[in-house]
Order: sequence, then C-alpha cells, then structure tokens
Amino acid sequence: MLVRSENASPLAQYYTQVASVEGVSIFKNEQARPRLFSITAPEANIHQTFGGQLSLLDYSLSKVQSEEGDSPRTVLQTWWGCQDPIPKNYTLYIHYVDKAGEILAQDDHLLGIRFPHRRLPTSQWKCPGYFRDVSYVPSNLLKEGKLRVAFGVWIPETGERLSPSGELPIDQYGRARLEIEGAWGVKTSPEEVLFDEYGRMWIDSSEPSSYSETVRLLYYKGDRIGADVALKRDSVLVHSTNYVSGWRATVDDVPVPVFRVADFLQGVFVP
Repeated sequence: MLVRSENASPLAQYYTQVASVEGVSIFKNEQARPRLFSITAPEANIHQTFGGQLSLLDYSLSKVQSEEGDSPRTVLQTWWGCQDPIPKNYTLYIHYVDKAGEILAQDDHLLGIRFPHRRLPTSQWKCPGYFRDVSYVPSNLLKEGKLRVAFGVWIPETGERLSPSGELPIDQYGRARLEIEGAWGVKTSPEEVLFDEYGRMWIDSSEPSSYSETVRLLYYKGDRIGADVALKRDSVLVHSTNYVSGWRATVDDVPVPVFRVADFLQGVFVP
C-alpha cells in the first residue's frame, strides 16, 4: 500500500486509490512485486558476434523523457553480452543509413558510456554479463516507417575492427545491417531493465505468475531469509529491501556476493 496525504496525487499511473480516511488517502500499487522475485537474464534474439568478444543480443525502440523536460525522444537500445573479460575499450559506431547504405546520421561512442550516471567502458565489464547501450534516433528518420541501421565495433586510435559474424547481413563496408519495421509505432512504456552495481542488465519477467512457480519463500526472520529457487535460465534473485553492507548469501551452501540491483535493492546471482 502507498499512503499519501489526501490532496497529493499518485506517484505513477498504476497507483489506484482504494480508500480515504481522515484526510489520508491510500493507494494500491497495481504493479507491486513480491518481497522475493527473480529477474531473468535475456535470451539472445539475435545471434551476432563481433570478433568473438562481444555479442549483440537484442534491440528495441522506445521513447524516453529527456532530462530537459522536452518532448519524449526515441532511442535505439542495443543489448550486449560477453563471456570472457575484455582487455580493450571498444567504440560502437551506429550508422543510420538509406537503402544504398549511405550515412544519413551517425552516433559513435564508447560502448558502455551511456549507462545512467556512470561510465563503463568494455575493459570494466564484468563477464559473463549483459549490458545495454543507448543511441538517440534523429526524429526525421522515423517518418518513413522503416529504420535502417548499420553497426560496427572498433578502436579509433588504432583502427582495429572486430569482424561481425552471425545472422545479420554484412554490407559492402563490413557493417552488420539491421532494418526495423514500423518505427512510427514506438510507444512509451515503463522501463523494465534493471542494473546491478557493475552496469549489468537484467530484464524483468513479462509473466508475473512465473514468480510463484520459481521462487518459494521458506522463511523470513528479519535478518535471515531462505528461499527455494528453481530457474530455467541464469537469473538474479532480488530481495526488495534497501541494499546495505553486511549481508551475506549462499547458493547451495556456496558463498556468493550480494550486489546492488537498480541502485538500491539487494541481488544474488542464481544459475
């Protein structure tokens, strides 16, 4: 329950007022999560690698509100993965192109530099792990209804390039090509991507009913929590209280670290 003063408005659209007593209104959070829940690592919808070091897992278009309070901007989110530590810092170049592959606009930046309020170049990635990158799409390119994107990964200082291989077609310039249909239909939706303290990305399950099937609370005694967890994929078990130092965790009696999720919750990696 969310309790606020009677003349205050809800924090978000999914809070519903259920009662008002003596000048205090009570709101129900329609999207409230259980105290313990799993966040599942993303499955690869795109099988594309660059130099065998970086994997492009998926992409999405969404609208975000700019910090300046202007109208929402469309962003291209690309989700990346790594298995082994990456000793170098790679730059991602994103070319928005026409049918012939000629550049209409481009966005070159260090992979990982655009995490919220942090800089996380690839040499600092904790592998295996998952990461999100963001590119702002020029609004004039969305009018056609099809967005054409060409990707490449390199080190500008040395010219070293990572060769792409996988499902995406490779154009004459050695770039991985991607065409996104229906770009005009992008809708604003609640962010469902959470980050741990290393900037790794985890995607919240789209089926809330799956929580009760995979996470079963055994006991909760204030400073001791036990749960039986059965998961189909690598996941993070989240305890929805504030992260504080001093907590310890084990998975099958093996000590594991406790890390921050979404900047303030407690998470434990569960295979």
